[in-house]
Amino acid sequence: MPYQCYLDSAVIRFPIEFTTRFAKSSRCFRKPDQNFMRHLTPLVLLLGTLTGTIQAQLIPAKQVPIPVQQALRKLHPAVQHLQWERAAPYYEAIFTLNQNHRAIKFDVKGQVAETEVGIPITSLPPVISTYIKQHYPNERMQAAETVTKANGSMHYEIRITGMEVVFDKAGTYIEEEKD
Repeated sequence: MPYQCYLDSAVIRFPIEFTTRFAKSSRCFRKPDQNFMRHLTPLVLLLGTLTGTIQAQLIPAKQVPIPVQQALRKLHPAVQHLQWERAAPYYEAIFTLNQNHRAIKFDVKGQVAETEVGIPITSLPPVISTYIKQHYPNERMQAAETVTKANGSMHYEIRITGMEVVFDKAGTYIEEEKD
């Protein structure tokens, strides 16, 4: 594959054997392999498509399996403002109950995998508020929620601009989750 070098707006082509200091300068590069580029384009498109499908998507209630809908109605018959999201392999019910934001993730059989409950920022353990103020001084806490897994473990998720900061039950920092 030949090198192409630019000298005062003129392109000079050299054979592959030309590997002197001049050909390796910042003004020289190898011509891309056309077969490689032909295969790279579909790969980039595929990755872009997969990234879009990994994120949760709103779906109509008729696409939610009946066992999942029944499980939600059994847990919370007075649900208000219900929306469904599909985040494979789960179905997530997002709703308001007693003026509180809630979300419950169900598997296809209607078993609860995770429950999220919005809480007032003022009810957070002081260690979490202190950590946020120290490590994100230019951010303000926008929302807070408790997340309880099916195994009973609980953690806090605090929303700030562009991410959620996760803490365990005792208020120890765990990780950041980008939006």
